[in-house]
Amino acid sequence: MKRKVNKVGPSTLTVSLPTSWVKNQNIAKGDEVSVEISEGTLLISKKVGNLKKTTEIDVSDHKAFLSRIVAAAYKAGYDEIILNYKTPDQLKLIQDAIDRGLWDFDILDYGKSSVRIVSLAYQSPEKYTSVLKRIFHTLESTANSMVEYTKEGLFDELKSVAMRDRSIDKYSDYCRRILNKGSSEVRLVGPHYYIVEQMEIIGDLYRDFCIEIEKQSKAMSKDLIIGCSKVNSQLKMLYPLVFAFSMKSLREFEKLNEESGFFLEQLQSKIPLAEIRYLCILCQISRAIFECKSAILTSVL
Repeated sequence: MKRKVNKVGPSTLTVSLPTSWVKNQNIAKGDEVSVEISEGTLLISKKVGNLKKTTEIDVSDHKAFLSRIVAAAYKAGYDEIILNYKTPDQLKLIQDAIDRGLWDFDILDYGKSSVRIVSLAYQSPEKYTSVLKRIFHTLESTANSMVEYTKEGLFDELKSVAMRDRSIDKYSDYCRRILNKGSSEVRLVGPHYYIVEQMEIIGDLYRDFCIEIEKQSKAMSKDLIIGCSKVNSQLKMLYPLVFAFSMKSLREFEKLNEESGFFLEQLQSKIPLAEIRYLCILCQISRAIFECKSAILTSVL
């Protein structure tokens, strides 16, 4: 589509917006739009965050999946959610879901068999990158504490390390919500959504590893601790790939993945049989980290 450039005043150049797009986006005189410049391209989009998204859901016949339904509506980007329920137990599940995973949301109105959940603070799409960084920092902290406490025999402390996964889950849900609502910080939503999903999976796996170690309360073999450190190095390398990509960091990531994969494969014949369960989880973490590569490349290239 071509547009003629017009001159307004002594130095201002303008172009008209396509009528079909204006109607589709419900743009009116005086509205603000988002304008972004990227490598010679000018991108104009409807300013995000203007419209309040609401939905009403009947959860009266649900229990096992009730918290997932609430979380899904939150991640979908709704600012106001009305939930119709039947029993006090269902209301408790709704409240637990809010407390655990819905950032800045709370129940504003209680009806006889319904609640209205609303966002108590404006969630700026420009916060996406800072919250994504928080996920990475929390994951790295979890990974380092896991090795440190295990080395020192502080097995009871691993319970608190495992609980950090709740924060990762909450940050991940927030990022998915912002991606669904639209963020000017993100060029391609799909790859970023996948990266966030993988970060949550990695957090779950580190949580499971901590829980398994705490249950056994036995020191890991030296070889397995080395394996943990190698996988943690893989995780640490994800941060510069996502936030300061370079071909040099990509080569380093490839090298770390090869070294970790080879080392973990050799561990099967070196570690005690009782540690095979730990090794399985560690291999899953390593694989989940490696699986981020395609989405990262798509988002930065």
